[in-house]
Amino acid sequence: MRAGRPVIFEPAIVTELASRGRWDQEPLVNMIRSGGFAFMITTEDTPGGSFHRTPAVDAAMREAYLRVERFGPELWLHLPLS
Repeated sequence: MRAGRPVIFEPAIVTELASRGRWDQEPLVNMIRSGGFAFMITTEDTPGGSFHRTPAVDAAMREAYLRVERFGPELWLHLPLS
């Protein structure tokens, strides 16, 4: 970010860092809760968190993106109601 380049967000890495207390996930959780994304795509729809989502990120996603559509055996689209 300091170099003026976009930061690549890799879910498994930030989930690991957040779980170990090495990364503050609150800005991401707040962005999800406020509908900061047009949609979210996941590779599974297991409530409570996963390898790619902490429980806090999962809860925020489920609160803000209530419409869920399955597009394949391992592909889920999470959309806001409006």
